[in-house]
Amino acid sequence: MRAVGHFLINNSIPVIANYRSGTKETFDFCADGIPKDAIVCIGTHGNCRSYTDHQRIREGLEFLIENKRPRAVAIYGPAPKDVFGILTNEGIPYQRYETDLV
Repeated sequence: MRAVGHFLINNSIPVIANYRSGTKETFDFCADGIPKDAIVCIGTHGNCRSYTDHQRIREGLEFLIENKRPRAVAIYGPAPKDVFGILTNEGIPYQRYETDLV
């Protein structure tokens, strides 16, 4: 999907990159192609249920902040404060969007 985004950007069509990582081993390649200081979208549907999920998502978010320093974050799905509160602490604006998924 990054190839499509690259094509669109090269043709002056704005793109919001999506970041969804797994374990620590995936953080780097999941962030590949995301420009620094960009708006980033993060989906949490289906992977934000347990305390372990919260920890993993927060670690991925910390990696994203350290390496890409997003300008703003759009979140679709649950956005628990113990995970996404770091955005407020870092001064990064974010907006959560409801979904129709159950």
